[in-house]
Amino acid sequence: MLENTAMAFFLGIDGGGSKTECMVGNETAVLGWAGSGSSKIARVGEEAAGTALRDCIERACASAGLSPSQIVHTCIGVAGVSQAGAVAATRRLLGSMVAGEIVVVGDTEVAHHAAFNGEEGVVVISGTGSIAWGRNRRGEAARAGGLAPAGGDPGSGQWIGRTALEFLLLASENGHSPDLLYAVLKAWKLDHLEELRRLLRGSPAPDFAALFPIIAVSNDPIARRVLARAGRELSLIAADVLASLWTTPGPVNVAMYGGVLENSPEVRDAFAADLCDRYPEARPALGKRRPAEGALLVARRSALAKTPESASA
Repeated sequence: MLENTAMAFFLGIDGGGSKTECMVGNETAVLGWAGSGSSKIARVGEEAAGTALRDCIERACASAGLSPSQIVHTCIGVAGVSQAGAVAATRRLLGSMVAGEIVVVGDTEVAHHAAFNGEEGVVVISGTGSIAWGRNRRGEAARAGGLAPAGGDPGSGQWIGRTALEFLLLASENGHSPDLLYAVLKAWKLDHLEELRRLLRGSPAPDFAALFPIIAVSNDPIARRVLARAGRELSLIAADVLASLWTTPGPVNVAMYGGVLENSPEVRDAFAADLCDRYPEARPALGKRRPAEGALLVARRSALAKTPESASA
């Protein structure tokens, strides 16, 4: 047990490309929660990421009746953690906001802990980007996807928005006027197609992922086609991880996370159907615990591993 358990408080953070979630807890319970905007430095910049983190942490601690200075150990799962400087920058930001030790890992790792509590399984995340990550019973790990912007992260919100726009513009050039195309113009406050074309030719590229909520609820045939294809693209990266880590037959749990999989039945159903065709013993299901809770679990375990009792065991 940790010394002074009653006074030990932990912070778990899921720092995604679209949103940030924080959970504060003691050794056994979640005491507070809050959410804010993106804290992915590569996406929004260090200043905006810091603002989102500070807002989220302060409100989560306030909901638990605590101060950030009372936190003894923090774990944050960061999208894009492999990018140069991401870990150091994230640690620097958090170091000005909370007390105690700070662990920075990938967002896939905290989602995996949330889904499987350290046991074997695969997580597939599709939000702004997409990635699959798994660990087998031997402790071996593998990943697929997560290559944006170079690889485009097929099946992600960014990919869905960009791919749908490509099909919509092609339809307009062939004399069709999809309602979804005009919904996009309205969402981006554009009056004409030529304005849209100029926007697409500009730099930086527009936020294609912001179009996902519009596409997800549209009855346009193009939207339905793109969402189904997104599910199949996600099944490819999940199947790659399964093939790498499980070479003998047996059921494997696959947990689905991220705004795309959680909010689009079309993507979810296409993903599950295609994955089970490719790997019949896969068991896909939505993750039951939030990734921020997985980060909280990592924070608790990391703190426990540093106690004198653990070191001498």
